[in-house]
Amino acid sequence: MTSAEMVVVGMKHIVCFSGGHSSAIAAVEVVRKFGAEDAILLNHDLCPRTEDADIKRFKKQVSDYLGVPITYANMPGWDVKDQFDVCMEIKAFKAGAQSTAFCTNRLKTEPFHKWLSEHYPANPPEVRDDISLVYGFDANEQHRIRRRVGIMAAMGYQTEYPLTWEVRTIHDIEEVGIERPKTYSIFNHANCTGCLKAGKQHWFVVYCLYPKIWEKAKLAEDTSRRQKPSLAEKSCTAPFWSLRLVKGISVRFFGNIIPTVKLSLLIWFREMIGSDVVLLAGWISSLRTIPKNSTTSSRTLRSLWRKSSLRKLWRYPLAR
Repeated sequence: MTSAEMVVVGMKHIVCFSGGHSSAIAAVEVVRKFGAEDAILLNHDLCPRTEDADIKRFKKQVSDYLGVPITYANMPGWDVKDQFDVCMEIKAFKAGAQSTAFCTNRLKTEPFHKWLSEHYPANPPEVRDDISLVYGFDANEQHRIRRRVGIMAAMGYQTEYPLTWEVRTIHDIEEVGIERPKTYSIFNHANCTGCLKAGKQHWFVVYCLYPKIWEKAKLAEDTSRRQKPSLAEKSCTAPFWSLRLVKGISVRFFGNIIPTVKLSLLIWFREMIGSDVVLLAGWISSLRTIPKNSTTSSRTLRSLWRKSSLRKLWRYPLAR
């Protein structure tokens, strides 16, 4: 055992338990190594409209398996306010291209900092040596680890990352008889349905499978848009801008074909509408020419729409 892996007797290991698979694995590793009595499962409960019920089931089963109750640090009104309500109150999605989305800040970051200051206050630049904050980042996320280490050290806390440990005891939660949330069969994460940081394919799936959330997202976008957007707002990409362009297309499902972020859009469209995929290909390809990290405005996307062949079908539903 290296000096970095030495067990400090009495140290509390606070697992930032999001309800996703990675943080659950991190929690299992921590409890197996340090014991349940020195572990805390810290979670931010979210509005049941956008946090899937199966994620809540998953959180409870992991807690029961570990014998560690969930400690909640929730935003006031979390049970009635979703990510869209938060953004509509502020009338913005984020402050700038590099800033954290307001929904993350209000629903998770602020309650987390408040809980830490009340239960384990720090005195930076000194770093507390009696507690450690546990994250579910793996060895492929070194950039996230470095950033998190710096942020929390500046606040007076140390961190640890069980998924990077050389000696691991578990890699999949199914190994202990717990099924991961069903959202993983549709999305790549266990975030809110209608995640404001997600990409175009996530939002197409929301459009097809969660129409109420789609409509709420459009309302939030309209509420948050000012007559003359500020520079910060221009740099903020609203993920539903591009997908609102397909609002005139009637979508229906054939057999067991369900759109997910794990399925190529072209393959799904081909199966759903057959030869019409030729007309859709031009529009999809034009979207894919946009760099992933670019700040694409709705004006740019509308321009691409006008140039695409799919525009000709605007008044005629593809699924008849």
